[in-house]
Amino acid sequence: METHAPVIELAPHPTDEVLAMLRDIAIGQSNMANRITRIESRLVGLLLANGLDRNGKQREDGR
Repeated sequence: METHAPVIELAPHPTDEVLAMLRDIAIGQSNMANRITRIESRLVGLLLANGLDRNGKQREDGR
């Protein structure tokens, strides 16, 4: 099942205030995505450092 971001319908001529709010929302979503990516990287690093693969299972090579 595909998921899509919600669609926001704008008036024919949105105000600068509305455009600024949408820009702030987009920036916030981008910042959150970057944080999530960094957290995922750290978690994978911890898994690998403890001899587990990216799925949390014991690695075959034991490293």
